[in-house]
Amino acid sequence: MSQSELEKWNNKRKRKNNIRFAIGFLCMALFVYMVVRATREGIESLTPFGMFVLSVGLGTLMIWLSVDQGFLQRDRCTTIIKAECVDIKYSKAGYHPRFSYEWNGESYVGDVLRYASKRKMQKRYVVGKEYEILINPNNPHEIRVDFKIGISNIFMLLMGIAMVAFPIYIAFFEN
Repeated sequence: MSQSELEKWNNKRKRKNNIRFAIGFLCMALFVYMVVRATREGIESLTPFGMFVLSVGLGTLMIWLSVDQGFLQRDRCTTIIKAECVDIKYSKAGYHPRFSYEWNGESYVGDVLRYASKRKMQKRYVVGKEYEILINPNNPHEIRVDFKIGISNIFMLLMGIAMVAFPIYIAFFEN
């Protein structure tokens, strides 16, 4: 794969992750707005059906985002290989490591979409040093560096479950 094709693929992946983050943030913002409005104006200001649909919809979306982002990628990226950190790249979201590695006789360069400050990235990833990474054997451009599910994925999953369960409980068991 040429460098321009790799850049296009990485840009597409970054846009997809940015969209997921924006949707998750919007879900939380709408839920907080609902709670604040209900607190200020009273719960009567929100129609029960609207609150039910909004909460269940947002909760379902949060569950889907957490499962797709963390759990499914973990299931796809299953092969451990050695890779060299070749750069700490900057994007609008922050800094992330870039790795160079070989798979089935072909050389690849891939970005890990894990953003942090430059200082944190330089502390964790040293350019020129080898690291173990996980790759998707069916799509070797998809890589991850962590071997576990992040706390943010678990938090989003639990929040999503709560946002689905609470209105169902209110709707069916409160009356």
